[in-house]
Amino acid sequence: MSIDAIHEFVSELRDHFSPPRHGSAEAEAKWLRSMVDALRGSSAPVLARASRHIIENRKNRYFPLIAEIREACRDAASDIEFETRLQSLPELRDAVGGE
Repeated sequence: MSIDAIHEFVSELRDHFSPPRHGSAEAEAKWLRSMVDALRGSSAPVLARASRHIIENRKNRYFPLIAEIREACRDAASDIEFETRLQSLPELRDAVGGE
């Protein structure tokens, strides 16, 4: 996990969704700390895939809730794990029509 990757993730989502409003710089810092805590276990590739999924599929214009973000990260991690295993098992890759 990289703090930079989490900041990049949050920044990318802020570019596409209305960011939460904070009454003070302290409240914004507290919110950002909660995001870091929630995403601490996610790798940069997982965060990148999760942000792409959220941006491409979310219909609500407001910034996603932490629960939604964590779900997207779990799905992204699963997808990445599956693709990694698929590449390591040629017979499985051939069965599902991979290259």
